[in-house]
Amino acid sequence: MLLSSRLRALRALVGALLARSAAPVSRLRFRVQPWDVDLNVHLTNGRYPQLMDAGRLDLFVRSGLVGPLWRARVRPILVEQHLVFHQELPLGATFTVETQATGTHRKAIVMRQRFLRGGRVHAEATVHVVLLGARGVVSPEIAARLWADSSAALG
Repeated sequence: MLLSSRLRALRALVGALLARSAAPVSRLRFRVQPWDVDLNVHLTNGRYPQLMDAGRLDLFVRSGLVGPLWRARVRPILVEQHLVFHQELPLGATFTVETQATGTHRKAIVMRQRFLRGGRVHAEATVHVVLLGARGVVSPEIAARLWADSSAALG
């Protein structure tokens, strides 16, 4: 199961590197596999945060922000997550994890993540990510500047 999660993250990273763009939204498509389900035969609650990690990674890579963060020795750290489940995702279902940065709150970047299937929201989350450097948390304004600079370099 751990290998499956790492392979998914690797797939997201490779896909993002190959399709790098300044897209403000990341959309990753997945299918509920037999090792992803619980006794009720739907996506287990523990898989949602792992898939959300892949979505955030994809957004950072596609936006071009990974390079500037790497050079500045800054890394994104999840500090808060609020996840709401609306409807289960059954075994074999294909779904999309959609990730979008929506703003800032104090020292964090706020992101919205949704699990979509057939145009319906099955789960949604609001997450707060801080950027941690050698001297502590980097202000979101600096991150926004890096993000804008990396997006301009793409265009």
